[in-house]
Amino acid sequence: NQCARKLCVHKGDIVTTINSVIENFRFASLEKSLSVHISSPESIIGWYDNDKISKIFSNLISNAIKYTPYGGGINIIILCNQDGQTTISVSDEGIGIPEDKRNRIFNRFDRIDSDGNGIKGYGIGLNFAYELALQHKGNLSYQPVDTGGSVFTLSFPTSKDRFSSDEIDETPYTQSYGLTSTQEDNADSQK
Repeated sequence: NQCARKLCVHKGDIVTTINSVIENFRFASLEKSLSVHISSPESIIGWYDNDKISKIFSNLISNAIKYTPYGGGINIIILCNQDGQTTISVSDEGIGIPEDKRNRIFNRFDRIDSDGNGIKGYGIGLNFAYELALQHKGNLSYQPVDTGGSVFTLSFPTSKDRFSSDEIDETPYTQSYGLTSTQEDNADSQK
């Protein structure tokens, strides 16, 4: 696939993409009895790289689940402004990030282990997500929550005119709820 490494945007529904990723994490959130609340319009049709946005959001939701204590909550807000800029915010009730470590959270291999919490990781997820956001001509930012926890906000363009012709793939992109096309292919081959 020629689009595997570079930005490759298709027209699609961002809300469907995000719901699909959330569905893939349903079991992990149920294991910890977490409530996941989503606030979004019914759909946001725009131009975006489904693979990159899914990977960024997967990292954010995975971290929110990992750091939110048993029985806690995760809030996801998806908005799109009239200029075609979409924002996805993920807030959790986790342990938060100490003030003296916040300026390093997007550094590669710089693992922030608050108070020796024992949560495993390699310190590459947020760096990877940040780099993908930049590739998508967007930004990934962090905001602490006064009561503990974190808010990560992904902001990226979804207007076709923000992308060059070699970044646009006019091929219709088919989306499915809860399964990626690879998972569907595997499920079909097992029938």
